[in-house]
Amino acid sequence: MDELEVISLVVVCVVVFFYALAFFMSFRKTHKYEAASIAGITMDEDIAESLVREDYGYFRNDMEIPKREGHPVTFGEYREMKMKRQSLSNTLSNVFVGIFYVVILLILGMGIYFKAVGEQIFVGNYSYMVIETGSMSKKLASNTYLTDDMTNQIQTFDFIQLEKISSDDDIKLYDVVAYKNTETDMIIVHRVIDKTEHDGVWYYKFRGDANQYSSDFETYGPTGGTGYGLTLSNFVGEYTGFHSLPLGLAIDYFRSDIGIICAASGIVALVFFYFYDDRTNKAIDERERYVVERIDESSDRRYKWYLCYYRSSKSYKQLTEAIYID
Repeated sequence: MDELEVISLVVVCVVVFFYALAFFMSFRKTHKYEAASIAGITMDEDIAESLVREDYGYFRNDMEIPKREGHPVTFGEYREMKMKRQSLSNTLSNVFVGIFYVVILLILGMGIYFKAVGEQIFVGNYSYMVIETGSMSKKLASNTYLTDDMTNQIQTFDFIQLEKISSDDDIKLYDVVAYKNTETDMIIVHRVIDKTEHDGVWYYKFRGDANQYSSDFETYGPTGGTGYGLTLSNFVGEYTGFHSLPLGLAIDYFRSDIGIICAASGIVALVFFYFYDDRTNKAIDERERYVVERIDESSDRRYKWYLCYYRSSKSYKQLTEAIYID
């Protein structure tokens, strides 16, 4: 990374930090207000009405079924049984959501790593990079050495895999090889179209499938052509054929400043949202248990919430009459 890229990355980190601080303060304030409302009596009416409207009809029908082991006797027991039934689907949903976020985090991490250390990621004898030009995207008709069976073209922004090259014997004519241009310090992935030996050293000539000519630095070595001579020491790796355009596009976006800011800010917002949403759901669950206990205090289950705190309320009386069974 050059000095400008370092400064850019620092600025991105500062922006994300202040985004995170804003999300934290906002979600914390909202949760504090919701928790206070739930813990008090202000939401009991809504909670009770929701419970009776959604669950009481099912519970009443269950009561008509002959009792068996594990059969719910009270509305509270029915609610606990229902929540256990839902736990599996909730777990599966959380797993899929978790996998999605892990994938996003991995791609974001790869993008930041690319931005921080250069063009490649190394894993054992393999390395990975994103192609940023279209010089290997198609076969130019004038390149007559390209046969029909050469189908290893590479599109712009493809994410590709390279395998480490140990010796000149590993390189065959028309292989696709990545080399480093020492004049620009850029990694270029082109096809080997010729090679020659001089004083025991092999020199290689390259060209992109979509290029009409080889660049000056891609021609032969010190005794021929205008290039400085591409040898094994310049090579980064051989293209294995693995490529992924969607992954390359994602990494290219996430290694940009705006991509890092958007992705990191979104992840931070979701983390704080789920953290406080979970706390809010726990507070609601605790209050629902309290309301259900009051509903179950009635000795006559035809009036499932006759003894609720707000039983004198007009809306409660109407709902009580709606669920009354003659």
